[in-house]
Amino acid sequence: MQTDEKIVLPDNHKRSLSVTAHHLENSINDVEDLLTNKRQNTLTEKIIKNLNNIERQEILKLTKLVREKNERMFKELELNKNDLFEDRIVRSRIGHIWTLLCDSTPESLKGYGNLSEAQSKLISTYIDDLLQTVNEIQSIISRNT
Repeated sequence: MQTDEKIVLPDNHKRSLSVTAHHLENSINDVEDLLTNKRQNTLTEKIIKNLNNIERQEILKLTKLVREKNERMFKELELNKNDLFEDRIVRSRIGHIWTLLCDSTPESLKGYGNLSEAQSKLISTYIDDLLQTVNEIQSIISRNT
């Protein structure tokens, strides 16, 4: 009688592969959203459609296959699902926005060349206004800690 022993991965490998599966899933979501027109132009991005419908369908068929294989790997290797708390996600994104804005003040942009006083004031007006609103979001998030 043959016994099939289940192969169990060490926790470190499970964690690493769980992250890989997560990134695969997110990337496949992005590709599918793009190819199915769920991702549209935004203020800062214009998507130039340069794939034909046949190419789109072929890629979508293969992304579906990647999704299924990723799911199979995730389940069979008993990988770990990531619990995401919305307040932590918001805190992280808002912190990132705050850092970007702080790095965009006229003082932080000195390495790009000199600005006139009027140019500096114009940039400061926009960045300070954005920072004020971001700080309001941060104060809301801070109430929940």
